[in-house]
Amino acid sequence: MAKKKKVKKELKKEKKKVANAVKKDEKNNLAVLYIIIICALVIIVGFFVIRSLIANSANITPEDVILDDLNRSDAYAYNGYGFVENNGVWKTQVEVNLQAYDVSFHNGPRDLEDISITYNLNNFSKLLLKYKRAYVAIHPEDDGGSYLGVSASSMGVALKLVYGVTVIPACTQNATICENRAIITCDTTDKPVIMLSHDAPMEIRYEGNCLYLTGMGDDLIRATDKTIMGWYGILQ
Repeated sequence: MAKKKKVKKELKKEKKKVANAVKKDEKNNLAVLYIIIICALVIIVGFFVIRSLIANSANITPEDVILDDLNRSDAYAYNGYGFVENNGVWKTQVEVNLQAYDVSFHNGPRDLEDISITYNLNNFSKLLLKYKRAYVAIHPEDDGGSYLGVSASSMGVALKLVYGVTVIPACTQNATICENRAIITCDTTDKPVIMLSHDAPMEIRYEGNCLYLTGMGDDLIRATDKTIMGWYGILQ
């Protein structure tokens, strides 16, 4: 009898051990489940917060910048103009003949303050108003590629908007790539000419009937933005 009681007691102890182990496993599993749920909630909330911040940034307009007096790295007021950056493009509004226009740049005005402009016997603006057309000329052997293209197209849009000027593509000398283009230099015409050059150092120079824009890579785009902001009255 004593032996049977001892066996029963040991069985009871083993059952208790097993029950405690099961409970412990259940607690551990429950804790793991809670951790997974919390992590999932954090990720979901974070996703929506980030998406909301991105959406809010994208939805800010130049008018919002002025009204709310924003001063952020991607949205600020400059000389009375509200600037907003989105995906590397800076946008603002300008007024021409009492009409508001949305315009964009590759740089914000604060990033262009260090660029100087040289004026030598500058007749460029007067000639634009007189002739209502301008040549944008490149050297056919210039390897500026897309930089020259971006600069030329930006100039064309701004000249049409500000001065009502038609842009005529031109080359400084004959070449295969210059077929159907005017061959022009600043010395062969009295009409306004923009000479684009993918070279260093960066320069913006008005001289007589000519505007010389020079820069290597992004510097050419910076010089272009600086010039156009000057036409709009944003930068001087």
